[in-house]
Amino acid sequence: MERTAGRKLVFLGPSLGLAEARGLCPDAEFLPPIRFGDLYALSCEPPGQVLIVDGVFHDSTPVWQREILQLLQTGWRVLGASSMGALRALELEPYGMIGLGSVFEWYRAGRIEGDDEVALLHGTADMDYLPLTLPLVDVRHALGGLETQGALAPTQVSGILRAFKRMGHEVRTLRALLALVRTEGADVAAVRDRLSDRAHSLKAQDTRLALRVLAGRLPLPAAGVRWPDPIPPPVEPEALFQRRIYPLAGPPLEISDVLRTMAQQPEPWLRPQREGSRRWFLCDWVRVSGQGPDAGERRAFALRHATGLARALDVSLARWCAASAVRDDELAEWMAGLAVEHWLTGQTARVLGIAHPLQGDEPSLIPLVLVDWMRRHGVEAPPEHRASTGHMASWLVGMGPAFFGAPDYFPDIALIRTVAANGRLARWGRIAQARAPLDKTP
Repeated sequence: MERTAGRKLVFLGPSLGLAEARGLCPDAEFLPPIRFGDLYALSCEPPGQVLIVDGVFHDSTPVWQREILQLLQTGWRVLGASSMGALRALELEPYGMIGLGSVFEWYRAGRIEGDDEVALLHGTADMDYLPLTLPLVDVRHALGGLETQGALAPTQVSGILRAFKRMGHEVRTLRALLALVRTEGADVAAVRDRLSDRAHSLKAQDTRLALRVLAGRLPLPAAGVRWPDPIPPPVEPEALFQRRIYPLAGPPLEISDVLRTMAQQPEPWLRPQREGSRRWFLCDWVRVSGQGPDAGERRAFALRHATGLARALDVSLARWCAASAVRDDELAEWMAGLAVEHWLTGQTARVLGIAHPLQGDEPSLIPLVLVDWMRRHGVEAPPEHRASTGHMASWLVGMGPAFFGAPDYFPDIALIRTVAANGRLARWGRIAQARAPLDKTP
């Protein structure tokens, strides 16, 4: 059987007991039912495999299709079965998600439709997600088996299912179902016995099948057409905030947790905001001027810089990336502005052709480059900010790229990238981890 390197993650809830699931796939990590943001948090990790079984529906935001697409783009294999997984696999099969089991096949064949077919109420994690209501697909499967055995008539089955489907999934209890069975004059004991035996649960059967596939004990079905080919996806604020930071000690945190810790002190927050703004202008100056480090030079600088930051913490580069929520294929992009700043240290204003009469005593070329960006775009600073290139550059950075209509600038993304490139995100992750118990409320 084919085996794939990387982590194996399973999002599981009421479809199958955790103890049985672990026995079927011992090398998997089992997580609670999936919800919005859970997959965004994986996008900076090396590719592995994800099996989605259960997920939240109505009480919280469900996992977005866009999250799954982003994970597929970064090389992860995503499987779906039984419940939420079957629904998302139906929607995203053309893009590479793999559906497993009868519930998925029923959806694909049009035999069932609507998320209410798999929805149910269940207990908490402490209760091992004990089902409190009956999923409609399990009822269909059970009644269909009894019909095949001759214990129920086809008209009885169709009448029971029609009435049961009209109920909301929150009230589809065994008691409610048996009342309908009794109304149809069907065998109540046979239905009760069949549904009381979890071995007959279709969702449980599909989950067992999917776990055997994930464990490599059963062949993996071929994926559908994969579109687009795996490439680094564009970073969006909502996705980036959900990424996990793996501090040098302690359990993982989301970037949003670290940002909240940073926000408690204004200087660590405001300074990188200005640095992120400045570095965007520098990168855009490279674009419009045709000068500056090329792609190869930026990649080489990013690798050297990140390696140096990792050595300063006495960790590997991969460990530093995990503690900074950055993928290794993102290093050049996240550190592009820093690479331009470094490149400018070896240049002169004369060579770059950016001498300015108001240069003053600026020790760096950066203010001159920023003022040259203004000249190229027809931007003029207000009179009170024209005393020197330093004053004009400071005004430009303070206004920020968004003020000038930059469509590819997101302040939150720039902030996170800047803190990471400066080597501070890993350190702030450690601080946030230390403060986490103090921040919890009863």
